[in-house]
Amino acid sequence: MFIAYLAALAATPSATAIDPASWFTPNDYPVAAMAQGVEGSVTFEVDVDAEGKPTACRIVVSSGSPILDQRTCDIVQAKARFKPAVGLNGEPVAGHYSNRAVWKMSSAPQPGYATAIDPASWFGSDDYPADAVKKGIEGTVAFHVDVDGEGKPIACRIAVSSGSPVLDQRTCEVVMAKARFKPAVGPDGNAVAGQYSNRAIWKMPSAPPGYAMAIDPASWFGPEDYPAEAVKQGIEGTVTFEAKVDASGKPTACRITVSSGSPILDRRTCEIVEAKGQFRPAVGPGGKAVAGRYSNRAIWKMPDMVQPAYRALLLDFSADPNAPACTIQSKGAEIDGPSCQDLVRQAQTMNGLGNRLIKVVYLISEAPGDTIPYRGEPGWGERVSYLASDTYYLNGLYPSECVAVAAEGLWAATDPCSGFPATGRLSQNQRKKAIKRRVETSVFAVVRPPAKAAH
Repeated sequence: MFIAYLAALAATPSATAIDPASWFTPNDYPVAAMAQGVEGSVTFEVDVDAEGKPTACRIVVSSGSPILDQRTCDIVQAKARFKPAVGLNGEPVAGHYSNRAVWKMSSAPQPGYATAIDPASWFGSDDYPADAVKKGIEGTVAFHVDVDGEGKPIACRIAVSSGSPVLDQRTCEVVMAKARFKPAVGPDGNAVAGQYSNRAIWKMPSAPPGYAMAIDPASWFGPEDYPAEAVKQGIEGTVTFEAKVDASGKPTACRITVSSGSPILDRRTCEIVEAKGQFRPAVGPGGKAVAGRYSNRAIWKMPDMVQPAYRALLLDFSADPNAPACTIQSKGAEIDGPSCQDLVRQAQTMNGLGNRLIKVVYLISEAPGDTIPYRGEPGWGERVSYLASDTYYLNGLYPSECVAVAAEGLWAATDPCSGFPATGRLSQNQRKKAIKRRVETSVFAVVRPPAKAAH
């Protein structure tokens, strides 16, 4: 963001500028200059014809930046308008005009621009692309973001590339995932859609002497790595570890320096570090790669799947049989399933559905172990379809087996496990060790009462 303004010179120009303050707007700051943090003042002179139009522009005193100098004349020739100079006979004649443009970066919000909320927190060391870390790639990326009226980013594009497609792509990925804004403000003071521009400077993090540097450590631990036995027992904890890393960047040993209190979590931590850990080796005298070490901690927090959850979509035909209203009720972790738009579109393809029914409810509910999943409300009417299955997770949180439990009503011929990835069969002993999760899908309907006959 910036402020560009014109300061009048002492010399009186032959032509008179018309509203020069309007020539430069926040959108005019050259993105390449913004990416480099370039500021400066440009003194220029313009030839103006007898109709008040600029015909040529030249730099009298440079800002020291060819980018700012060029943009100044581009803007003046495109936007500037004048009252032409006046000749001795009082008629308009060709003349000239001189002024200066001061280009200065500013954090102040500008019209049409959203204001970033804590942009320094968007990019962390864990966001550095692993491929770029391996190759030692650094760079600066200038980007533009479109921001909606609620302050959420809706599109990101690269204005000036770092020269590395990996860094460019990760910049927009991080911005779209983490950036939050105060929306732009319209003339009436209300929030409106706007935009935001900035730059991301990717600089390789450095490790202390004798230490290796981890490559994308956030990717080492995933929900599938949580020990099933620890999940069943509800065990959480933090494990501090140290790994030995050879001169090629491979972990050769791992030891626990501060235990979580759970041998299960401690053991799994080192198993993962030794299996998945990747490093840039420590650097010795002369810049040569040498063996070193790496310390960090793994935080084990129970995944959402061990808690009950449900998601219900309610279609209400009471106001308009042809255009049902859809609302969503949910609790717990997010559950995949059809959207309101999907359900409304499907209902509208079923001719006369709203004339027969007042309400339709589509419910997906899940619960761990032998806990009974949420099964709806009395006002939802009769359950007309029902599917149930038990999913067993033996190694981490990836399904090892799906067992069909029930298929009733309109779905009587449906396999409840048809949507699951191909899985094998577990023995009874394996099932006892595994995490079990019940998944139920139901459809409820409230029938519209018959119309009363007219008397």
